[in-house]
Amino acid sequence: MATPQHVSPISPGVVSESSRSRSARTSHACDRCRLLRAKCTGERACTRCANDRVVCVYSDRKRERNKKYVTPCNVLYGVQAGESTPPIASTSSTAEATPEISTTPLRESAAHNQNMPDRDPSADSSNLTYALDLGRGNGAAGFLGRTSATAWMLKVADRLDITRQDMQAVTGNYSTSTRPERTNALSTEDFKFYDDEQELLLVNEDFIDACELPPQDTALVLTRAFFEATSPTFRFCDQDSFYEKTYRYTDAHNVQPVTDMQYLAQANMVWAVGAHWLKVHGYDTVITFHDHSYFYARARALGVDHRVHIDRPCLVLLSALGILSYYLFTNGSITRAFNITGVTIRHAVAYGLHLESAPGLFTAEEIRYRAKLWYSLLNLEILLASMTGRPKCIMSSSIGLRTYSERLHITRITNSVASIRSRQLWRQLLIAGASIDPVSLLRLQVLQEEESNEPNIDPQDRIMNTLLDLQRIDDDVNQTLYSVSTDHSWEHTQERIIYYDQLFHTWRTNLPATLDWTQSTGNAASVPTKLELAVKFLHSQLVLHYVVLSRISATTTVPNPRASMLERTQKCSEAALELLRVLSSEQGQGQAWQVYSWWQILHPVCLALAAVLFELCLEKRRTPSIAAKLVSSLPQFVDLLLKLSQSSKSASRALVIFQLLIDRVQHRYAN
Repeated sequence: MATPQHVSPISPGVVSESSRSRSARTSHACDRCRLLRAKCTGERACTRCANDRVVCVYSDRKRERNKKYVTPCNVLYGVQAGESTPPIASTSSTAEATPEISTTPLRESAAHNQNMPDRDPSADSSNLTYALDLGRGNGAAGFLGRTSATAWMLKVADRLDITRQDMQAVTGNYSTSTRPERTNALSTEDFKFYDDEQELLLVNEDFIDACELPPQDTALVLTRAFFEATSPTFRFCDQDSFYEKTYRYTDAHNVQPVTDMQYLAQANMVWAVGAHWLKVHGYDTVITFHDHSYFYARARALGVDHRVHIDRPCLVLLSALGILSYYLFTNGSITRAFNITGVTIRHAVAYGLHLESAPGLFTAEEIRYRAKLWYSLLNLEILLASMTGRPKCIMSSSIGLRTYSERLHITRITNSVASIRSRQLWRQLLIAGASIDPVSLLRLQVLQEEESNEPNIDPQDRIMNTLLDLQRIDDDVNQTLYSVSTDHSWEHTQERIIYYDQLFHTWRTNLPATLDWTQSTGNAASVPTKLELAVKFLHSQLVLHYVVLSRISATTTVPNPRASMLERTQKCSEAALELLRVLSSEQGQGQAWQVYSWWQILHPVCLALAAVLFELCLEKRRTPSIAAKLVSSLPQFVDLLLKLSQSSKSASRALVIFQLLIDRVQHRYAN
């Protein structure tokens, strides 16, 4: 029997490594042999078809199509400067696939559309002033709306008269244009700092056993790391039931491909995120496990693939797709994550996850699972939409979000054998990695509180009701003040800003004491929740008051520029400085930013730094005291980006771009 190249989520055709070693893989079988699942000789008219006297037809399979398209991508797309589509080289249909690790480069080409006109900084922001390039999917190319850090960085560069040659001198990642008038024109692409941290197809799924399971202790640690990475906002799967299932399967080592394939696909995505989190925080020196790309390769072999859309996923595969989106987000593949999240949310709407269920239709656990999955997908899309500035596929105001507490407030029973064993392994890991992770003491305190006799409440239950109220205001701000179709007078815009500021103030006033990040009440388990709310609230403040900060730089006359507008710009800078203070606060033996992974705080940090630089460019609009605070914060921002860059290429690229902007600001506004 020929080995199938790609296994669908419902296909029983997963084979073991022993069967792979007994029969060599045919890289390109004819259509008839593939349908019969028979070994094909690979000739122009294969032996089986010749003996049966039927027409032998070959058609491209997914792997051959990918090889034909991707292999010459980086070379030909850069050389053929005048072509909009890279030429596709042919691949021999009988070529043998021998390497175990795929060497196909998937790095985004840096070539730009040579027919882009010069961008006019004074043009109306609702008009498209330069052509866009989607950049082969990684990072965040294409349209970047006004809430993205990239757009804010471009505004600073406009004020400083930075040219494309200046950017090329520090980044060295842009092709030379053949049009002289296009050479110095900047676009948001020039400031795109998100990039793939690692090649997604580094490990070839054709040469691994998709049914292979890690050792039980390793699987439990990876599962625990996944919930650490996604807490407290994202809960794509139920924690306790997943522990139980992982403990049972890894103990028996008897996974049936047909019945358990959906769990395997979900589990490998969970372990991929967990392995990535452990690697970023340095725990890969304490425990041995496969690289996260290896687990993602297994998931691809089981059908969870960012290149493939599943037509009718069940709820388990829907959860796996949500985890896939989060995994792409952790890898810096922002565009891919945004696209997969949108498709997954549409599937979730088709399942009615956003609707109230009739009494007796589902059990309490099923209601909990459906609600957690829905709100996790919604939160992920809100996050990615704010990073790219692109519109979400569903607005928070269009669905009933007030029912969260009634649907989810269920205490967790954490005394199962799997949960106890996972906590034991996690404690050993934290103690062994105390010298590596400065906030391991805080994580140990959280673990001790979880082991108490009191019923444990999921961190998402603790934060979600408050977070949903904040997100509803955010949606209104983005739709009213940042929408492309917005056409309001400046007086109306000011009124809306004051109105939303009052709503944020009310939300802040009504915040429970246990969730107030300025108070020391609460236990260690509430610290990540407080930090999450603090970062999201200050991010909302930045976005709201940046509208005034960008308007004050315009050449048009606006009413009362010295009173109300100056106050609003100061609120924007105060939010940026407060965000820096929160992330630099002491937590355990480390700082608050170390509680997070780089992908969770890179976007708000870049927004805050861009806002500070933009206000420093408004030399005549600020007071000396405010200017002194802003200038003194620049080394702290740079130091924070430098620390994040140790585990992230995206943060490293953002640091390089910001260093150019900071040098120009200091040179021009030295006083």
